[in-house]
Amino acid sequence: MALTTVLCIREVGDLNFTIDPLHPDGLGGLSAVGYFAISSTTLFSIGSLGLPFAFDIASSGGSTFVLYFLVIVYIGMVVLSFVYPTLYINHRAKEIRRKTLEDKRDQIRSLHEKIMSAEDGTDVGLIETKLATSRNEYDEYDNVNLYPMSPSILSKLISSIMLPLFFLLIKTYVVN
Repeated sequence: MALTTVLCIREVGDLNFTIDPLHPDGLGGLSAVGYFAISSTTLFSIGSLGLPFAFDIASSGGSTFVLYFLVIVYIGMVVLSFVYPTLYINHRAKEIRRKTLEDKRDQIRSLHEKIMSAEDGTDVGLIETKLATSRNEYDEYDNVNLYPMSPSILSKLISSIMLPLFFLLIKTYVVN
């Protein structure tokens, strides 16, 4: 399931998507990727419900160290199942933003040159309005947060990590 999530998000990252700085999520429209990644991470962490059974089996066989190691590896995989896809989309979104900002910069320079070379009959006011609009768009693109993380996604990530840790702590300090 975690592998499927990673592959799906990589496919989305390979698409030619746009960043909308005015999107209501405040993340340029990338929150859907974050919610998808955290949903699969949460489902992946549900596997920790089997940890008490694994602890019982390990306690009878004496391979507790191996089980603790596997739990730590499992927790790492839970974290990676969220972090890798979101970092990939973040990296891809930064590339798209860089390209868009370059285009906006070229547009601003072009408008600035039109103002500097304007003749008396040219409507400089209209060009200045377009220049101000282009600068505002540039600033909006430059300031958009591109990491698909919100407080609700963060709380789900923390709970996904804490679930296996909870069982590990119960086994270590309560049962023993």
